[in-house]
Amino acid sequence: MANIKEYKKKDGSKAYMFNFYVSIGPITGKKKRTTRRGFKTRREAQLALAELRLHINEDGAGSVNEMTYKDVYDLWIQ
Repeated sequence: MANIKEYKKKDGSKAYMFNFYVSIGPITGKKKRTTRRGFKTRREAQLALAELRLHINEDGAGSVNEMTYKDVYDLWIQ
């Protein structure tokens, strides 16, 4: 579940952010979360959150920037 929150920047302007639970890490067993910040409006944050949820549902949670050292090694060897 993600809550969109309003916060103030150093210059005094308002911005929006969200913190979203992605999955559980297969190796550590810990919850994986992602934070996105800097949206000018609540609507922009809602759209970005919807796109992130869609991406995770289509490609799976493991596709969110998760490569093992072995994956990098295999790519490098090729």
